[in-house]
Amino acid sequence: MLISNAVRGKANTPVSSRTIYSKLTTIYITKKIVKFGDVVYQFCNVTGFKITGVDIINPFVHIGMFFGMFLCGVGLSLISPNIKLGFLFMLPALFVMIMPKIWVKKYGLEVSMNSGEKAVFTTNDIKGLKSVIAELSKFIESDNETENCVIDINDRNISFARYENQPITWESFGSVGNFGSASLYEHLNPRTKTYETSANYEDAIAQTIACIREANLAGNLTVVVPATEATIHLVQIIKSQGLIANFELVADAKNKHLLLHLNSKENNSSNNKITDRQFDWLNQEFPKEIVPLLQDLESQDPAVRAKAVLSLGEFYSERTK
Repeated sequence: MLISNAVRGKANTPVSSRTIYSKLTTIYITKKIVKFGDVVYQFCNVTGFKITGVDIINPFVHIGMFFGMFLCGVGLSLISPNIKLGFLFMLPALFVMIMPKIWVKKYGLEVSMNSGEKAVFTTNDIKGLKSVIAELSKFIESDNETENCVIDINDRNISFARYENQPITWESFGSVGNFGSASLYEHLNPRTKTYETSANYEDAIAQTIACIREANLAGNLTVVVPATEATIHLVQIIKSQGLIANFELVADAKNKHLLLHLNSKENNSSNNKITDRQFDWLNQEFPKEIVPLLQDLESQDPAVRAKAVLSLGEFYSERTK
């Protein structure tokens, strides 16, 4: 399999044989499949990953040339025939001279299939592309069949997350409205004889917030945190307020994690950026409010559990308006 980080001056592959993805895209890669959008390929059919150049026409320049030539035509119609003829000879030369400049040079991660089809994910983050190529080399050379990775790429940046020893199953909860449901608790964290203690709840919340803060500072687009009842509630609150883009459950028979998709730079406006004040509330006040409710949900008394479910519903309604 070809792995290359060479940046070419111009793509050698005809554009007609490639599909260009210029918007935010998430690529899931396991030792069995490569998945992005609605497309799934067998990993054995992927022949290589590389950095490639992409020439994209600038529509504004193209339209400007059209109107420029049109106005020149109008002007020439008011000038003597000899001068008009001279301008008509100059226009093709000007067009040829300008033509290379109407293309915008971009770079991208090219995924090649043995069928000859290629998918190119464009970005301006050359440093990030080189880092992803290096990580993909390690991933492909690894003999660990249960190793997986996720690549988030958009116009400004690209990030790579690698997962050890847990087959990925994708189950998006972006449309889930209320986590105060007992059936949803059991789906995400089936009841066992041993429950999390209050200290573990608070530790899990603190670690999750620290991971999100670190990822925000580093400009990463994804972060992985343990999936516990406390962290699921925390992440759902943050998601409902638009402070992260989305999250998914990554699970196998023994381990559960949450894959958080953070807001990209272009979507990270002042309205959805996590401020220091919000981080302080999440660190200090959120555990005080949520931990007692989670403890009551573990009660052997049905009345206490029922009251806790109602209280949890009120907790969400107050913070997700």
